[in-house]
Amino acid sequence: MRERKAPNEASEQMLSPNCAGSKARLMFAGVLIFIGTLTIFLFVASRNFGLSSPPENGGDSDSYERLGYNLAAGLGFGYCPSDLPILAGKAEPSAVQHCEAGCDAQEFQLTAYRPPGFPFLIAAVYRISPMNYRAVRVLNCVACAAAVTLGSLWLARRHSVMAAFLASVTCCIDPRFREFAGSFLTENLATLGLCGFALSFAAFVERKTVLNATLCGLSLSALVFIRSFYVAWYPVLWIAVAWILWCDVRREGRSRRDAIRLAAVFCVCSVLLTGPWWVRNCIVLNAIMPTGTQGGIGIADGFSDSAMENFGSWTSATADSIINELRDDPKVAGLSEIELEKEHCRLGAAYASAWIKSHPQMLLQLTWWKFSRLWEFGSTQHAALFGLCAVGMWFSRATPLCRILMLLFVLNSLTVMATYHTYERFLTPFRPLIHAMCAWGLTAIVRTMRSLLLRSI
Repeated sequence: MRERKAPNEASEQMLSPNCAGSKARLMFAGVLIFIGTLTIFLFVASRNFGLSSPPENGGDSDSYERLGYNLAAGLGFGYCPSDLPILAGKAEPSAVQHCEAGCDAQEFQLTAYRPPGFPFLIAAVYRISPMNYRAVRVLNCVACAAAVTLGSLWLARRHSVMAAFLASVTCCIDPRFREFAGSFLTENLATLGLCGFALSFAAFVERKTVLNATLCGLSLSALVFIRSFYVAWYPVLWIAVAWILWCDVRREGRSRRDAIRLAAVFCVCSVLLTGPWWVRNCIVLNAIMPTGTQGGIGIADGFSDSAMENFGSWTSATADSIINELRDDPKVAGLSEIELEKEHCRLGAAYASAWIKSHPQMLLQLTWWKFSRLWEFGSTQHAALFGLCAVGMWFSRATPLCRILMLLFVLNSLTVMATYHTYERFLTPFRPLIHAMCAWGLTAIVRTMRSLLLRSI
């Protein structure tokens, strides 16, 4: 008698690359998607910013650029006094032939406010070609195109090449996603990092090997290295990996020693990039503050009157007020900038805690505003986008990526509600995977309707 395949095994064969097309066909599709999306992102970035234009004035972009320059000049992760007009948006960086220190070691002020991933990329570019804004913007466009390609190739392997092309096209016409392509911000690298982590996590769930555990851990470490917002995910993800391996021990007969080895590989690799940075932050701050000062400073505006006035959206009003009061306080006149930054972080966290305790009746409303702003409640276009994404996730529910994406959606939402929301920046990295699920949902709906029509004839 012919052996009957288990449902999971049968579905796995149905979704294998041989059903969607040959490996050569998938590779060709991947090359086309990457070239097409990269071309569009370069065009959009050229139109929006100008590929050779300096960072946008007076915001995060100038801060990242100056950090990258000072790293390339050999000063370290911080600022010179001459950087202050640039950071304030009152001046542009000067063109130079070589990245040279703008101040001596005594004047240089270290910082622990920004995540290091993007400044390190800028420094790598500047070491080869100083002040090459075009190269930085092009690399950011490459990161966006690579993220779209990864999500589309997963869709091609699991569903169809047609759906993969559809996902890449909808990503390119998504105005919220395009506006960040080529920007001097962390969105581009964070998008690639998040897509890489989600897909490597899915690969690990499917095949629990040392290689997949290593890649999954490294991709998580890279994601947090790029954007420290995701550091809050560590405990849940470690528990999730432990649970997955424990279920394997119970159901699949995997040895406990092998499960512990895989969990250890994942956990070690997940802090391989971030661990040294955490140690550095503790040293320069002379305090147990491994993740730096950005969280403490930013949280003040996450729970404040300014957050209520802006319906949950972040502004720097409260943080600015705290630092201005600090600078006017004669008691802290002798503090260095890094010491002032540490005190700013401490006071910001204390302010948020005090506001929560004194405004418990507003907490639910504020949390709801953050959640609704994150998911664009009230927008017809986003209602359609997320609704179609939900349909795609329903049809793809047998795949590990669908369950992982749901977990990451929950973690992202909880982190925003527990901290702060600012425009589109915390949902942008999910866009390629959201569009992949939308494409799956749309093609599945079309196939279902066609099947129903054929039956009725």
